[in-house]
Amino acid sequence: MAMVGEVESTLVHRPIDAAGSGVSVARRFVERVLGARDATVIDEVLDPHAIDHSATLVRLLPLWLAFPDLRLHVEEVASEGEVVRVESVVTGTHTGRLHGVEPTGARLEGRRTHQFRIAGGRIVACRTDADLRALAAQLGTPVTAHPRPDPSGPACVGVARRAIVQRFIEQVLNGRGFVDGPGYFVEQPTDHLRGSLASCLMLAGTPDFELRVREVGEERSTVIVLADVSGTRSERSASRSVTGRVELRVRVTQDGRFAETWMDAVAVPAPAPGQGVRSVVAV
Repeated sequence: MAMVGEVESTLVHRPIDAAGSGVSVARRFVERVLGARDATVIDEVLDPHAIDHSATLVRLLPLWLAFPDLRLHVEEVASEGEVVRVESVVTGTHTGRLHGVEPTGARLEGRRTHQFRIAGGRIVACRTDADLRALAAQLGTPVTAHPRPDPSGPACVGVARRAIVQRFIEQVLNGRGFVDGPGYFVEQPTDHLRGSLASCLMLAGTPDFELRVREVGEERSTVIVLADVSGTRSERSASRSVTGRVELRVRVTQDGRFAETWMDAVAVPAPAPGQGVRSVVAV
């Protein structure tokens, strides 16, 4: 059976409005979740244990931050068994920062390839091809990625693992150095997609977010980080301060790369004038 990332040449091209469950599920995920940030669709199309092999956090979040009006339109669909491949056209306006590049107002138009494995009417695995360096070049501002910090010694253990994860938070997330992000990961990492999508939705809705690390621990080769997040969210004609909590778990290989990630976030909107403190809201 073909797996995500190993799509066979026997894929059959389908009409983009095909009624087949796999095709329609993949299309809804691309257009409604990735393109429109519609969280209400996630439960319909995504298996609770779905995994992604694209380092979701560093490939999806920068697009949502830099192009708030980002949209994905499905142009071509092909499928074979459980595997569905989707070709989409991405459009948006550069009105947010990308790797230190200030907004240019330029229009983005590009293509993305998405591959899915679907079982039981839901996505169980996926992979999306996205070249952030090429994207920055299209905006007229080529960037040079910073080197990933090397672990000390022949094997990345203990303090070195924790230091690399903390550097990732400062350099890639807080520093918006997303072009550097993929360099931290193995070639096909395992990302637990539900938590990453929820975290991306919260952080993208708070463009000036900052993560402040509170605790760093470790279980075997997995680094566990608890962090506070703060920022400002625009709601209609007003802005509201948002605070929240993030838990990031990263399984780090002996050469200091990220093999598996879990991320969960909850936001606590500040109370509106005249209101009491609100309950924690899961994003």
